[in-house]
Amino acid sequence: MGKVRKPKQNQPTCTQNISTQQEHPIFCLKYLDRENYSLSACTKEEKASFADTLDRLSQLTWAEISKSPRHGLGYEKMARNSIRTPIPKHIKEDVIFIAFRFYGKAPMVGYRENFIFHILWIDRDFTLYKHFKSTVARVQLKVMFCCLVGWVERSETHHLRRDEWWVSLRSTHPTAITFNYTHFRLLGQQFPLKQ
Repeated sequence: MGKVRKPKQNQPTCTQNISTQQEHPIFCLKYLDRENYSLSACTKEEKASFADTLDRLSQLTWAEISKSPRHGLGYEKMARNSIRTPIPKHIKEDVIFIAFRFYGKAPMVGYRENFIFHILWIDRDFTLYKHFKSTVARVQLKVMFCCLVGWVERSETHHLRRDEWWVSLRSTHPTAITFNYTHFRLLGQQFPLKQ
């Protein structure tokens, strides 16, 4: 008697070379840090917002999510070395961490594997990684004065056809852009720059 063969499944596997950008995300909480960054630490309002965010994201494709603003339904990529808590050992070095906002600017952080988003941390108190609020990297420079040095003269006009024409320009003096930063804004306060 012959062997009974199992029917082949049509589900995509990790080895298949298919684009997952047109797929809807699936969210996985299997690797969630249940000691420090879990749902149990969240308030009822944060839990409701978390569920609402997952529901709204699951209605979009990865391509639509990628085009969304990072503080909306989009995400932002994070450097591995910015995370302050131990990273699970099963995660490879080349994995890119991404953060979705679920409650105001509070992020849920994880990584994408094909169309699955593995949520590792729910950072309700902004302690998981270096946020812009707590670093000098959030400095917004205000350009108070910008000037052009030199000028450009038109040398001749070229007519190709009646509806198209172009002008060639030549620089007669060195041109450069200079900026004069008189002050910058740091965390909502203004400080003068030393010159």
